Amino acid sequence: MKKKIFLSLLLVLTIFLGFITLRAVTPAEGTSEWSLMIDGAVSHPALLTLSELMAMPNRTVYGELYCFGVYVTGGNWTGVSLSFINDTVGLDQSAMSISFYATDGYEKEFSLTDVLREDVIIAYAMNGIPISETLRLVVPGANGEFWVAMINHITLSTTSVSPIQSTTSVGLNLKPSEQQSATPQPTSTPIPVPAFTPIPPQPTPSPSATSSPSLPPTDSNPEPFPLTWAVITVTALVVGSTGTTVYLKKRNQ
Repeated sequence: MKKKIFLSLLLVLTIFLGFITLRAVTPAEGTSEWSLMIDGAVSHPALLTLSELMAMPNRTVYGELYCFGVYVTGGNWTGVSLSFINDTVGLDQSAMSISFYATDGYEKEFSLTDVLREDVIIAYAMNGIPISETLRLVVPGANGEFWVAMINHITLSTTSVSPIQSTTSVGLNLKPSEQQSATPQPTSTPIPVPAFTPIPPQPTPSPSATSSPSLPPTDSNPEPFPLTWAVITVTALVVGSTGTTVYLKKRNQ
């Protein structure tokens, strides 16, 4: 009787662990696509998906990312010009500044004159390959702290922001040795701008007290099949098989 109970418990444990393992290695369904919220001093606040952004007329610019003099990466960045804000959501004429927010809490505020340049884009690819940070503000010639990564929120404001001090005419903290010449790139044929999803106006998030430079993020996604579960599953299967074999041998004797 005790042997039957023991065998039943082993069988139940094996099935249970197998179910957990299956759930661990099965990709989550219904994962929402990356989205970008645009609100504040605009006529039509909107929530744009990555697909909608990629369907807009794109622009390719060359830029090298330096973080306080240390080269990080560089190449031909492809994305959407910030002029799409005016075309898509209707930029308020009283808007004077713009803030970019990242999923990790990092944020950066600019004067509109600093970012409404042809070579400033929100990039989703570099050298034709999607970037790991999904969306990154590309500001050629500027220090890496201005290249906000993993952007998921943009807010326009009527608050005046002083241009970033510099020795150049573009308002950003550039050095003559870091000026970069753009590599000529063909511009894709504009296509109709997709419809966007209006959302109710939301209050402008309060800027955090401090912020740190935004560097290319590392892949922090957890392993889909942790080693611990693998060890537990294999152990359970071995114990279950051994117990079953021993029981059947003793029963047949």
